[in-house]
Amino acid sequence: MQFTFTSASLFAAFCMVLAAPIARQAQHAGKIVTVFNELNSDETACGIAVGAGDVAVSVSASVFNGFPGADAANPAANPLCGQDIFVTQGQTTGNVQVVDICAECVGDDIAVSESFFEVLDGPAVLEDADFVQVTWEFSQ
Repeated sequence: MQFTFTSASLFAAFCMVLAAPIARQAQHAGKIVTVFNELNSDETACGIAVGAGDVAVSVSASVFNGFPGADAANPAANPLCGQDIFVTQGQTTGNVQVVDICAECVGDDIAVSESFFEVLDGPAVLEDADFVQVTWEFSQ
């Protein structure tokens, strides 16, 4: 009986760690896994359209859903939507707005709009985007 209680306690603690909110002040390190172009508002989790020339970013599901105040039933109400983050690649830092969940992203990886990728002076060949290491942090 003691073993069952201990196992249940460990499992509950493990689940609490997995559901822990994302630290707002921490610096995150990941890579750009994809570059996207224009998106209609109904194509993003936040309901924010991305037009030609807009700078935008998508974050992983773990970051998006782990953000304080996130509601999986209504992703457009996530407080992360529309929030700016600072992304740094090499010596270049840019400010970019969160608009979506990146299905290809794991952990702190991100996807960026083509316009923002150009701001970061990414590789000349956009297909190489998955090799671009970045750090990022919340602006607030």
